[in-house]
Amino acid sequence: MTRPTSSLLVPVAVLAVGLSLFPETGEARSVLGRLWDRFAEPSVEILAKAVPPKTAAAMRWPQSRSAANGRVIAFVSSHQKGTLGDRLTALRLTGQGYEKLPSKYNSLHGIDGVFVRRTPKGDIAEIRLVENKVDSAMLNPGPPAQMSDAWIRQSCQKMLNTGDAGAADTARLVLAHLDSPRLRRELWHHDLSTGKTTVRSVDHSGQPQNINQRWGDRLVANELNRQCEAARLVCQTP
Repeated sequence: MTRPTSSLLVPVAVLAVGLSLFPETGEARSVLGRLWDRFAEPSVEILAKAVPPKTAAAMRWPQSRSAANGRVIAFVSSHQKGTLGDRLTALRLTGQGYEKLPSKYNSLHGIDGVFVRRTPKGDIAEIRLVENKVDSAMLNPGPPAQMSDAWIRQSCQKMLNTGDAGAADTARLVLAHLDSPRLRRELWHHDLSTGKTTVRSVDHSGQPQNINQRWGDRLVANELNRQCEAARLVCQTP
């Protein structure tokens, strides 16, 4: 049996990131979609089927997951899964009237989500500081522990150093309210197989507490269907 090499992972990952960045219409998106159909999707299948079990466990990616929309979804990286988690949380909270603020210090890293609710006069009434996890992913114990005071300050400093005005404004807002009762830090967990989402508060040391919110509606399955149909995810019918 011919075994795939790690050289397959680079173009697959590049195409996956490209598909996630471009709008769902347009020539650039169309070209990337054709390249994915011709090269990347078959490569994902080769990697998933042909890599020896021990090697696959060490590599961890690509990963296939049976999802709540009845499809099997192949993820080429943890970043692709993380981006999906960010999207699911943003859909939920913006649908509830929260505003999402810039919160990354580069294209991948930072605080997953900073959401605010404003008073009728435009003042900040509530800040939700969110870290998203999908399936079995957990908060990074650090040091510093993810979502702890030290980690938040470190992330905000990096946001201040980017030169991005929006991210810097968010960082200053978070730092000014770090000890305020108006700021809630939360761990959102999305289980793709069941379509369920749970929310836990997180204490100042970065330790998740008891579940305080949960949903089991169709939001996760509907978004998975949308991304499958738009070819933003590699999806197969079992």
